[in-house]
Amino acid sequence: MSIKSLAELYAHFIGRTDALLRNFEAPVPTYPVYALSCAPLHRSGQELSVIRLQHLWAEFCRNLIIRSALGNVRTMGLTMLPASPRVASLADVQRIVMRESNGRQPPWHLADFTIRVAHQLVLANYQAINMSIGAISPIADLLKVRNYIVHPNQRTSMSYLLIANSFGVPSGDPVALLKTVQPGGVTLFKDWVVQFQVIAAAAVK
Repeated sequence: MSIKSLAELYAHFIGRTDALLRNFEAPVPTYPVYALSCAPLHRSGQELSVIRLQHLWAEFCRNLIIRSALGNVRTMGLTMLPASPRVASLADVQRIVMRESNGRQPPWHLADFTIRVAHQLVLANYQAINMSIGAISPIADLLKVRNYIVHPNQRTSMSYLLIANSFGVPSGDPVALLKTVQPGGVTLFKDWVVQFQVIAAAAVK
């Protein structure tokens, strides 16, 4: 993704997460001919929205670090970021990333990993990244729900039920949990989306 400003990166994230939320909240057709076939598909799509949200957040964090490291890009506050003193090319960034992930798939969705890479790259906007992405986020709860959806077993079920019970949903129904209304009148899923969007806005300032 070629960008000249971190504001573009933020706008891209907002656009995709807003679209994801619209799909999650879209009503199921009530016509009898569609009701039986559409409801299960829509329900499956709502479960998959959790996985998609994790991927979108990981992608945002990855692009934020890479573009900040390569430099010649402005923050949303119009500060021009210099390139990391530790890299001369994208290959240098990738080398540091893979070292920090021990050669495995980089877990960009995890705040600790993203902040550690930002620190190793000596990014000019490290403080903004540390203070925003390092703040409280819904990623821990999201991952417990996601793991239960993708790998339903005794271990993931126990972790999921701890989250579900904390929100007053004592059942193994992820969609019921995601649609739980939170203070402010929004669903849990929308609350997660909004929290990630707020964190992203702070990270690109």
